Amino acid sequence: IVVQNNPAKFLTSFAFEITFECFSPTKHDLDWRLTYVGSAESKEHDQILEEISMGPLNVGSYKFVYEARAPDVNKIPPRDLLGITVLLLSCHYNKQEFIRVGYYVNNEYDSKDLNEAQPPPPLQIDHVIRTVLMDKPRTIVYPISWDDERESLVIPPVSAGDRDRDRDRDRDRDKKRQRGRREAEEENIPEEEREENDGNFEVDEDDEMEDGEEEEEKVKVKREKHKTHPEEDAEEKGEEEEEEEEEDGEEEDGEEEEEEEEEAEEEKEEEDSISEEGNPM
Repeated sequence: IVVQNNPAKFLTSFAFEITFECFSPTKHDLDWRLTYVGSAESKEHDQILEEISMGPLNVGSYKFVYEARAPDVNKIPPRDLLGITVLLLSCHYNKQEFIRVGYYVNNEYDSKDLNEAQPPPPLQIDHVIRTVLMDKPRTIVYPISWDDERESLVIPPVSAGDRDRDRDRDRDRDKKRQRGRREAEEENIPEEEREENDGNFEVDEDDEMEDGEEEEEKVKVKREKHKTHPEEDAEEKGEEEEEEEEEDGEEEDGEEEEEEEEEAEEEKEEEDSISEEGNPM
């Protein structure tokens, strides 16, 4: 964008040379708008200087001069006419603003005496010079829905049959969850371990992985301890062997006692039988 006839008298028309490139054919026009900000305190003093439409466009490069009238002095507060203000050039597609370029504008007298006079003299609009600071534009690009995107966002209507199927599917899913919860309550499964998935309750893979990691960590610690403290490991091993021997000894003693009791019972039965034979009465 190039600002022509700059600087210029305040009442001179604006002129912008605009060049852009179109990468896809458009179905709608481009709407250009030039807005003069009359006061920083309220939008009521904003003036739309010009609006034009061009298009639909085909793929290619475009260049044109955009002209707009000067702002109406009577719509600008006297205290805001001189000094810094803003000029906004925007472009819209299908009622959507997609780019805005802002320029600062400095309005001052063409005479040093008028600019420095105290108190300020009555407004002399014919001596006011307008300077657009074209080297410092502020550009904002807004995302919008273009033609292809709007078509892709169209949602087909839902038929009555589809609604019925969705309702039946939701009802079946709720029944399965309720059945699964009842089974879980009957089996006294804790709440945090219940899986509401078609009534099936499976072991959490994350829990299995954590248990496996704990076992691996214990083995790793034991190996490291054996490497760094072999004497302690040997003592632990010896203690384990002694415990095993003691357990084996206890088991053997128990077996011997059982055998002695059985032999004593057999001897007592033989004595009773002999005594019965000797006393037929």
